Amino acid sequence: MMTNLRELILRDLWKLQEIWHGPAPHSVFRNLNILAFRYCHKLKGLLPHHVVQCLLQLEHLWVEECCSLNRVIEASEQIESQMIIIPRLKNIVLRRLPQLSGFYRSAAIVDHVECPSLEHFYVDKCPQFSTPATSDFHSRNQVQVNDEEQFISLMRRKMDTYGF
Repeated sequence: MMTNLRELILRDLWKLQEIWHGPAPHSVFRNLNILAFRYCHKLKGLLPHHVVQCLLQLEHLWVEECCSLNRVIEASEQIESQMIIIPRLKNIVLRRLPQLSGFYRSAAIVDHVECPSLEHFYVDKCPQFSTPATSDFHSRNQVQVNDEEQFISLMRRKMDTYGF
């Protein structure tokens, strides 16, 4: 099993509909530090709730040009907790997602998402998306929203490291 997986970069997977089917083994996602998606046009919900609960080391979430994506966190019918915590997530970049309408399904199923380490939240060309208040993430940091300087820095690092 992929227990040492630190980076998961999924790109040009036009027919990908989900990143995991069925219950996710905690060991597969527990060391994941970077999660990036680009050109995954069939994805509607990015991260199933049971996968998010395993992302204890995730620091960077980058999603761009997934034209059918309408939410980042997909609720599950068998949720054990009303709260989702992504303890180390520092950077969220959401770009060119024309159908994105929410970060998570906010019905009674999921009460809220906590990202206590969040520092930067960047949203660009997501016309259906209402950027949540930074306080909604319950970060102990002052969250910078749409900070162009930080975005350029993240973009350079992404290009240098991953070539996209």
